[in-house]
Amino acid sequence: MKKVQFNPKGNLGKLLTKLQKLNKQKIEVGYFAEQQLHATGDSYANIMKVNYNGWQIMNLVSNAIKADIRKGSGTLARELNQLVHSNQEPTKFLMDLGNTYAHYSINYFGNDQFLVVTYNPTPMVDTGELADNFAWRTSLTMQYKTVG
Repeated sequence: MKKVQFNPKGNLGKLLTKLQKLNKQKIEVGYFAEQQLHATGDSYANIMKVNYNGWQIMNLVSNAIKADIRKGSGTLARELNQLVHSNQEPTKFLMDLGNTYAHYSINYFGNDQFLVVTYNPTPMVDTGELADNFAWRTSLTMQYKTVG
């Protein structure tokens, strides 16, 4: 029988190093305190909070992401699978994944297929202004990037 020895400089060692770097890292999507304020002087997070469709959007985004990943065959799951099998550095991998989540999420902004239609107009949702400022960041860099 041949003895197998772990080579930390081999492919398995490189993979282990990358996985250790990704362990306990996170991706956040939404609006962040350090983002520029809207022209009204209010934060985008607060505008979403007081906007009825804003609450709907955030709930839809959260539930859709969870369901898509649990299903394993949805849009995000396929994208995640491609990213996992790519040979990217951990920081780029997390940024690409955050970008994917954020762009997937903005499909709910102003989309009456998903949102309850109200008689109260929601111009910042409907015009895409809130969607353009929707952002993501990773715990590796903590620098946000906006969708728009």
